[in-house]
Amino acid sequence: MEESKRFVVTYEAVVLWTVGGLLHSLADLGMWHVTACACCVGSCFAKAGPYFAVCISAILCALSTFAIFWRVEYEMQQGDDDGESEIDWVQWRTVESLQFLVSYFVELATVYFFHFPMMATIFFSGAVWGCLPCIGGRPKEIKRQHEEAKRNLEAQKADLA
Repeated sequence: MEESKRFVVTYEAVVLWTVGGLLHSLADLGMWHVTACACCVGSCFAKAGPYFAVCISAILCALSTFAIFWRVEYEMQQGDDDGESEIDWVQWRTVESLQFLVSYFVELATVYFFHFPMMATIFFSGAVWGCLPCIGGRPKEIKRQHEEAKRNLEAQKADLA
């Protein structure tokens, strides 16, 4: 097999798969927190949170599309000796030219099958409650429900007295 037809795993790809995957998972969990978390739903984000999430998602989608086309143009200029920057889409059928997209899809696979489940489990288990009080997970929610039930019971006793 010819050298240029192989998928090459580089240090940059490994960094993308690890650091990029962790940042992607944090962004996903942050978007969830803004749109669905009880502390955000009760605040000013109750109505603005979903719109904020849609705006951020649209901006990230547009930036990603721009980055892909920018990379395509860069790759075409690297292989072009005469400096012509017009994109010839017929040439973009080789494995070498699509390696950055393959790396991105591998990163997405690691996010959805490894990083996100691991980080969601850590956050929702309450393991980071001491470091990040706003992310207490299920233990914080149970404590909040017990305190609410205690206040309701005290209010009922005060009404009966």
